[in-house]
Amino acid sequence: MGFRVISAVSASVSASASASTLVAIAVLGLGAAALADQGGDAAAEAQVQVQAVATACGTGSNMPVELCTCIGTQASAELNADQQAFVIAAFAGDDAEAQRLRGVVPPLELAAAAMFMVNAPRDCAAGGD
Repeated sequence: MGFRVISAVSASVSASASASTLVAIAVLGLGAAALADQGGDAAAEAQVQVQAVATACGTGSNMPVELCTCIGTQASAELNADQQAFVIAAFAGDDAEAQRLRGVVPPLELAAAAMFMVNAPRDCAAGGD
């Protein structure tokens, strides 16, 4: 699934991509290389997904690292690859990627990702994992 996130996020990267998006893509790329070395270990793949969302959160918001890590963990557990790509684009302020995803991801999945962005910070701040 990590490779799917990479392709979903990187498909629309251009010279105008935001720094947050580029950082998240770099994290995903490094994670993909690590996964290849580990033969696609599911735990390692999940950690790559957690880190990608946490990195986008940390660079695209004023939330502390611990909160962003919790949000990344929840995203990996609750969202599919397209939804995670949407969350990364939203944190990064990458309107082009968000718009591209709106054209390919079913509306209910996008709504769930949007609600995740509302609820996850609150849940994590309240001590949720």
